[in-house]
Amino acid sequence: FHRERTPLLNGWLALSTVVVVVSLFQEIVRRNDLLLNLLVMGGAFPKWWFPVIIFGDFLNLGCLVGLWMWKRWGIYGIVALTIAGLIITWIAGFPINRLLIFACIRLAIWWLVLRNDWENFD
Repeated sequence: FHRERTPLLNGWLALSTVVVVVSLFQEIVRRNDLLLNLLVMGGAFPKWWFPVIIFGDFLNLGCLVGLWMWKRWGIYGIVALTIAGLIITWIAGFPINRLLIFACIRLAIWWLVLRNDWENFD
């Protein structure tokens, strides 16, 4: 059985993969950047923040690999990580208003991109 992704799904998967890889690289390189912490968040990042975010990005990358391989668990993982990200942000004491909007937009885009290809996933 031959599966072919729509150009929209291919493009979104490629863009998502690039964004996660760039984000992961930035977080690893800048994790101890105290100046960034002070300028962006007023020194508010908890010590556990960067390791948790880096771990989440590795999981996100794994979910994207799953989607490239036509596995439904990939999108289930992305949904779970999106929700976990909101909870972790809230636990860290950051306002989640904007992040909640972005999370909803992210999940809506995934739904739009995957809805026509869903039957092709295992």
